[in-house]
This record gives sequence, structure tokens and C-alpha cells, in this order.
Amino acid sequence: MLDVLIKNGRVIDGTGNPWYRANVGIRGDRIAYIGTLEPEARQVVDAAGCAVTPGFWDVHTHSEFQLLIEPDMLGYTFQGITTVVSGNCSFGIYPDKRHKAQEFTPSEAGQYRDLEWSSLEGYAAPVNRKGTSVNSIPLIGHGTIRWTVMGNEQRAPRPDELKKMEDLLREGMRQGAAGMSTGLDYVPSRFAEIEELVALGGVLRETGGIYASHTRWVSPLYAYSYNANEVLCPTEDRARHIEGIREAIEIGRRAEIPVQISHLHTSAVIGTEMAMIHQARREGVDVTVDAMSYNVPFSTLSDTLLTLTKTRSPEYADVPWEEYCAMLRRPEVRERMSRSPQYRRYFWPETAPRWRLAQTGDPAMDGRSVGEVAKERGMSPVDLMFDLVLDRSRRILIVPPEEVLVELPREQITDDLIMMGSDHLQGDPKDPYARTSPRGFAAVPRYLEHAQRFGQSLETTVRQLSSLPAARFGFPERGTIAPHQIADALVFRPEEVRGRATMADPLQLAEGMRYVFIAGQPVIAAGKHTDRRPGRVLLRMV
Repeated sequence: MLDVLIKNGRVIDGTGNPWYRANVGIRGDRIAYIGTLEPEARQVVDAAGCAVTPGFWDVHTHSEFQLLIEPDMLGYTFQGITTVVSGNCSFGIYPDKRHKAQEFTPSEAGQYRDLEWSSLEGYAAPVNRKGTSVNSIPLIGHGTIRWTVMGNEQRAPRPDELKKMEDLLREGMRQGAAGMSTGLDYVPSRFAEIEELVALGGVLRETGGIYASHTRWVSPLYAYSYNANEVLCPTEDRARHIEGIREAIEIGRRAEIPVQISHLHTSAVIGTEMAMIHQARREGVDVTVDAMSYNVPFSTLSDTLLTLTKTRSPEYADVPWEEYCAMLRRPEVRERMSRSPQYRRYFWPETAPRWRLAQTGDPAMDGRSVGEVAKERGMSPVDLMFDLVLDRSRRILIVPPEEVLVELPREQITDDLIMMGSDHLQGDPKDPYARTSPRGFAAVPRYLEHAQRFGQSLETTVRQLSSLPAARFGFPERGTIAPHQIADALVFRPEEVRGRATMADPLQLAEGMRYVFIAGQPVIAAGKHTDRRPGRVLLRMV
């Protein structure tokens, strides 16, 4: 007897093939039947008028800690996301979680100080014991292993240090990581030269791992992608970003490893990027891409932004806090920072006025732009932004305006090499506005919306969201609707899938998923969360 029979649905199997009408049976955690008969089952789901697809994947997240403190992961689950890839941008949880904690404010990170592990297996054990509503695949953060061996030293590793890094990476891969990520805009990953990354790539080659790279000069370019005005983007910044893509391809070429270019997100250079990537593939370099469906940064509380400006800067990362805050009050430091590509997202004269203010406690400020308030006060928007992040008497929510949600470029959605990665990072669920974005709650609906607008078939889009990432990250038993596959599956009407999250209210759950199954168990049934947690940390066999 089957445990579940999903009948009368249009099966979109994840391969890109045309849909077909069939009944899908689940026994245990596997798909046990596909056909037109109706075998006996303990539960029957009538999927008439619905698509039946594999569960969706989000291949670029920062959700390692979130799994431990918010295991239901409702933002992902209600989008139909059944598997996330975490540990991106060089921030991982192995071998030392203290580096991962640098992504968070001190108050957020405090929740994680008592969580102890010294291995991927040690991290996976409490997650799997508690259970989650999504599966998670860990990458090893290059910044984490470099920080463990060298701290924030701005130099090449000595031979003995490089060997320690290689040994740490090899052990993490042996324990089941899918690969290694870099964050070449972030301390200390940004200090690595190509020779170091190629050497670590050799470990990935011998262990079958993937190299997932936040390439150099992504973050400065990001300052323009949400201003709906590409002419703001200086030619030199575009050229530097292109060189970052070229470097990632060269690492793949020299190390002979698969490369994943992380969070493609701006139309400023996307045509050039994709042309380079396709040319590299013609030359035998195995390179693919993940793309964001929200080309916007996080909404962030002012104290969180203060932390980010410090911990992610090579210039200020090791400066004591009080000294750093005193520096930010000096006009010459503000002038220098506002002109630095590292800080253009928030403090550049062209970007600072566009941010909006919320939760200020002052009706004269709430809902208004930084530019408007600064003009009233007779000061520059840049100075007002610095004053806001230094004001410890209140926590102000700094929000990108809704008009930054411009149409995504066609290449960002429709290229055959593209997968979806939200780049979502959620901090403290008790303080959810510390840093959040609609991308963690509505990335899939926006991706589906754009794919349909560009005339892409649902079959092709489902492949991008399922079998393509499953194969890419080394889990061939997932990602398709086929006999003997793990039963991660969705039932939904495409026209009903809708994102409700906005820039000003980013925590609204998506709508439209009728059933979401993970390993054969429903985590959403009839549109409601079931409180089941069959998700696991998925470790590869090496």
C-alpha cells in the first residue's frame, strides 16, 4: 500500500520535458509509483488542475544558524523550497562557528555562542535531532578556514598555513560538504590570491567538490543594481567585476573543478558575464550560475548597518568599537568612506538619499527618504546616514524604496545555466527586522513571474529550480519526479503562486503552495503548515 497518492495532476518532472498527466505514489521517503492507475493509499491528494513538481531548491542562502533556532523555516517552505544550500560567500560553520557569527550583530551572535561543535557532523546532529522543514546542504567557507588558520592577516599564507587550510578543507569534504565558497569582497577571504584558491581547488578536485564564488567586486557593483539607473555605475567598477568573473573561470580551469558563480544580480554587465561563461564552457571549463530574483539589498536596522560597515571592511575590521565610532564622527573619514566602493551601497552621495526610514519613533521621519529629511535639517544625506547609524538611543529601520524593484533582465532568468539563489540571511527571529528582505519570503514567486513574462515554459523553469541544482551539488536522488527518487514534491496551481512580501513589510509568507512534501512527509497540506520537520542536513558520501 502507498502512503500517499497524488492523483489527476500535471506532472512536471524536473527534467525540462513536457508535462504529462499521471498519478504519483509515495511509499516511505521515495516515489514508488507513476502511472494512470489508482493504487490503494492511506492518503489521497486530488491534484486536478495543479502542477506536480519536484521540490524547489534555493542554492544561495546563509541559513546555517537559522536552522537551529527557527527550524520551521516558514519563509522558505511556503515558497515550495525544500532544499537550501548554505555556507555561501565564505561564511561557514566549520571548523569554527565564531567566524560565521561575524555575519551578525553582537546581540544576534550571542544566541549562537553556546552552540558547540567542531565538525560538520557535530553541527548536523542537533539540526537533524530537532528536525527542520527544509533540507540543508553545507558548503565550507573559505573565509572560515582562512580565519581559523591565519585570522584576518592580509597576506599570502606560508606553506605550513596553506597545508593546514588544505587539511581542514579535506576533512570537511570527507565529512560530507558539497564544496567550498569564497567571499572575495569580505574579510579575510578577499586577501586570498589566485594561487591560494587554485591550491584549495586541488582538494576540491580530489574530493569531488564544487567551487562556489562570490567573486571580487560584486558588492561595489551592487550599489548600482538597485538604483534603476545603470549610468551611475562607473566603467572602472564594471571592468573590475568582469575581472572577478574571469578569475573564477581561471580557477576552475587551472584546478579542473566545477565552478558556481554566485548571485548574478545586475543588468549592468550581465550580457558580458554570460558571454564569458558560455565561452568558458565551450573551452571545457565547467561553470554555471545562480541568480537572484530580487536585485535589492536588505532592509537593515541602523545598529546592524554599523556592524556590517566594520566587520566586512579590511580597513576597520580589527579597530576597537569605541575607536571606530569616534572615527565615523570625523568629516575626513566620512568623506573617504563615502567615496570608497566598499561603502557605496549606503553612503555614496548618489545612493544615500534614496533610502527610506521606518520605525523611527518620530512621525516627521517615518516613511520619508533620507534625502528629504536631510534637506529639512540642512545637512547632507551622507552625514544624516552616518548620524543615524551612530545614534545608539534608537534603532531605525533603513529600507530601500519600492521603486528599486525594477524588471529583471531576461538573461538573469532564461539562460540554461541559471539556478535560483535568494541570498537570504535571517538573523534573530525575535528581532526579525535587524536584517531582512522580501527575497527570503518571495524569491520563488518573483522568479516564476519573470520567467512567465519572458515566455519561458514552466517545464524549463521547474528544471532550473530542481533537477539542475540537485545534479550540480551532487544529489542525483533528488530533483526529479521519477521512480525511486526521494519524494520531495509540490502540488500547486501556477496562477495562484504569489509573493506578499514587500520592502516595507518583508516578512509576509508567500501563497499558492497547496502541498509540500519532504521525504514523503507533508510539511504543507491544504495550504497550511503541518508542524512536521522531516528536513535534514544532507551530507554527501565521499
